[in-house]
Amino acid sequence: MSYEFVIVERVGRVGIITLDRPNELNTLHPVQGREMREAVLELDADPQIGAIVMTGSGRAFCAGADVSGWNRQAQAGEAGDSLAQRTRPREGVVAESWAEIWRRVKPAVIAINGLAIGAGLTITLGADYRIASERARLSMRFAAVGVMPEIQSTMLLPQLCGFSNAMDLMISGEIIDAAHALRVGMVNEVVPHEALRDRAIEKAAQYGRLHPDTTKAVKQLVWRNFLDADLAAVGKREIEAFIAAQRRPSHAEAARAFVEKREPDFYAAVERG
Repeated sequence: MSYEFVIVERVGRVGIITLDRPNELNTLHPVQGREMREAVLELDADPQIGAIVMTGSGRAFCAGADVSGWNRQAQAGEAGDSLAQRTRPREGVVAESWAEIWRRVKPAVIAINGLAIGAGLTITLGADYRIASERARLSMRFAAVGVMPEIQSTMLLPQLCGFSNAMDLMISGEIIDAAHALRVGMVNEVVPHEALRDRAIEKAAQYGRLHPDTTKAVKQLVWRNFLDADLAAVGKREIEAFIAAQRRPSHAEAARAFVEKREPDFYAAVERG
């Protein structure tokens, strides 16, 4: 597909999405937001892709919502309309949040190349792995501009950072550096800026080596159990998922490769059926 504000590349089994409005710090313009979702779903549907990387161009990953119209909305008593428009059903389809998208698609690595502010941070929290450049600056900026955290971040951030750290980040609106983000668990690792893209591709390729039938099933199981405190239900779902996994061609290929002392080729096995 052709996009105006995102760039889509493929490197081996890894699909790379680059947000490309650098002069506007990749703020979430409606068209760019739609294209980001479409690009993720395009790569998720590509049978040759096993994992996804998302990053930004210029000085920002994403500096948050495009707030150019907020003052007008507030003066007109329309505050909240933009969020409602993003989440209300359109043409019979309910718009998914980024947490819901990351929950159901192939493994996703976020490469935070610079600013990740407000919604530009919360869209990353449901992804599977976050790598920050040493130049990254991150903030749960919502309270500082008089709005509320969104995209399930009030659930996800305490799970990632712990209750106290998450509460501090959300009610202070502080902009933190990459080292601080690593200490509190907001990101998984920090790398030199010039190494960010290569490291993100390397990590995604590690996920992409496995077949997405397996990795997506693992993700869905973990997400369900992550949100369900019923241990009996968790155990039952794990057994059901384990049995289902044993029936997949990728499991048979893994068993054969182990016996034959070679690396498994999961994609070929699935294509063979």
